[in-house]
Amino acid sequence: MEVGFGRGVVTPQVPVVLAGFGARKEPATEVHDDLEAHAVVFRDGSTTVCLIVLDLLLLGPDFAGPVRAEVGRLLGVPLSHVLTACVHTHSGPAASESMKRARWPVPPGYLEVVLAGCLDAARQAQASLAPAVLSYARAPLPDGLGFNRRDLPHDPSYAVLDVRSPDGARLGTLGNVGIHPVALGTACRAVSSDWVGTYRSALRQATGAPAVLLQGALGDVNPSGFTHDHPVAGGDWALAERLGGEVAEAVAQLLATAEPLPDEVAVVGHRQTRHRASASLATVIAGRAYRTVEVELLEWSLGGVRLVSVPGEPFDALGNAILGARDDRALVAAVAPEWLGYLPSPYRKGYEESMSYGRRFVAEVSALLTTPPR
Repeated sequence: MEVGFGRGVVTPQVPVVLAGFGARKEPATEVHDDLEAHAVVFRDGSTTVCLIVLDLLLLGPDFAGPVRAEVGRLLGVPLSHVLTACVHTHSGPAASESMKRARWPVPPGYLEVVLAGCLDAARQAQASLAPAVLSYARAPLPDGLGFNRRDLPHDPSYAVLDVRSPDGARLGTLGNVGIHPVALGTACRAVSSDWVGTYRSALRQATGAPAVLLQGALGDVNPSGFTHDHPVAGGDWALAERLGGEVAEAVAQLLATAEPLPDEVAVVGHRQTRHRASASLATVIAGRAYRTVEVELLEWSLGGVRLVSVPGEPFDALGNAILGARDDRALVAAVAPEWLGYLPSPYRKGYEESMSYGRRFVAEVSALLTTPPR
């Protein structure tokens, strides 16, 4: 088993329109912290896979496809061995041409910026491949970090994949936590990864190794202390820094309980299905109303722990169902490889449903996600 970590920059030029909040009309005029692409390459001798996590709201197929293809060519692996995911920050630009219908245009030349950043990250990860031992832990998420914004039952857990050299030196960590990166709020006018950047910095300082954040079931989970009703002028940087630091502290504590995993890397599922989308705000924005949409679901085994891609924003209940179907030995990768709306569970009437691809679409995709591939 070998693992390598890498990092690239995908920061747009300012001024730039930020994606994620319809109520925010003015563009960002400054960069608070660079947006990054983080790559983790796993190789066991016969199989190589690469996870790319970007500090963006989402990727459309016009971004996810080229990124995965170019990284695959770099590493000499097929598309099923490269997975893109997003931290879902609401303080970054659009990365899908369809978002211009939501008045979030893609910055000029931004695909080239994203491609360059992802390839930089993948090259670094490939160059830093080193013998590694994986360990895994999952536990209930500490109270006070997030809340269910729809007042649904909320029983979240979080996980970490610890990567160390055979002599015990830490090479990096992959944390899996599901909380919306909206702490900065609608009044933020600066490019930022929100609380995720603080998380990575704090955990790296605590562990001495790269820290990657993989978003989990975040669809109906907001940061504790966040409110749409009273946005903090200029952005709530105090909340973002507090939350990032507290999540990092929780993951650092979880690392102490991680148990070793066998040396294994495998692509255990690559399902490509087609489902009909209904008419909704999300499908109108994406130009997919009443159209049949291709859905790609990837599932890898990393030392026996399943990494499950979710093409959208899974609710807390769906995330728990995905974990339960895999004996809680899984990492839920939200907004991966692209965004196909919210996946509400239960499906009711509300904003998230209007930003889904429809009741039937959600039910069919959710059923696949909770049925592990054979």
